[in-house]
Amino acid sequence: GEYDDEHFSVSHRNGNTSYIYKRDGTAHPGPRTDYNPWDFAIGTILRGSVEGCASIVDAIFPPPEEDVSPAKIIVEFNRDLSAAEGIKDSFKIYDAANTTSLAITAAALKSGDDSILELTLSSVPSSGISYQVSNVDAVPTRDPIEIVPAGSVLNITVTSWDYLQIGNWRLARTCETCSSSHFSVSSDNMFTSQIFRDTGTTHRGPRSDFNGWDVGSNSGPTYSASGVQFGKFAVQVRDWRIKQMDQTHLSISHTDGNVARIYRSDGTVHGNVQTFSGYNEALGEPTCAYLT
Repeated sequence: GEYDDEHFSVSHRNGNTSYIYKRDGTAHPGPRTDYNPWDFAIGTILRGSVEGCASIVDAIFPPPEEDVSPAKIIVEFNRDLSAAEGIKDSFKIYDAANTTSLAITAAALKSGDDSILELTLSSVPSSGISYQVSNVDAVPTRDPIEIVPAGSVLNITVTSWDYLQIGNWRLARTCETCSSSHFSVSSDNMFTSQIFRDTGTTHRGPRSDFNGWDVGSNSGPTYSASGVQFGKFAVQVRDWRIKQMDQTHLSISHTDGNVARIYRSDGTVHGNVQTFSGYNEALGEPTCAYLT
């Protein structure tokens, strides 16, 4: 069996490996006990890969963009798919009770990532209902000997935007693909006034990137299942917290412990003092809602 992308071996179920053949053309005789495909469970696909059989690994409802319809579902696989043409009818979106299904009108691979499939729906999913995604037919991958077997089922995670909107302003986590986490203050005229980074640094505007209103940009607002949460004198936007630390200090901090900004009641501003991180204690239950 194929043990991984570099090794093919002849082995017995008792754990012994007689011979190993490598991708570089070399051969390595046994007896030995490693590189044994019997270490893997036998599944539908005869492929001994450390990633397991090809399957659906994640599915989410991204929040709808403003003034943009229809709704979409993002389905992620642990393999690159061969193509999206003709496979929209291979999928089914339905509620947990299997009484209601959502029609799929189009399917497309995400630009730059063939392991992610975007399914366009004919209608917006109903709120308060749990949905699942399943492929009713086998789905081909880029590897001609491997498919996603029919019947793979996964619950769909509902997400929301990672921003807090106050009038024409948004406090938003931005840029999902960036190596570090960004939190920005921006207005609906598409200017960004301030950016905070998880490293504890700050970057002033005016600028047009990392804008919480620019939902179509790679540096625009992110979305997640956690979204915005309110706590005790605090509001959390995914991995950032704005918290009143005491009677004279308000901080903006990241979950890694860095504090991007501290505001004092005397009007002064201070930098990365980690003792003022809003993550030094639990988020807590809301007591006073200053932002509603």
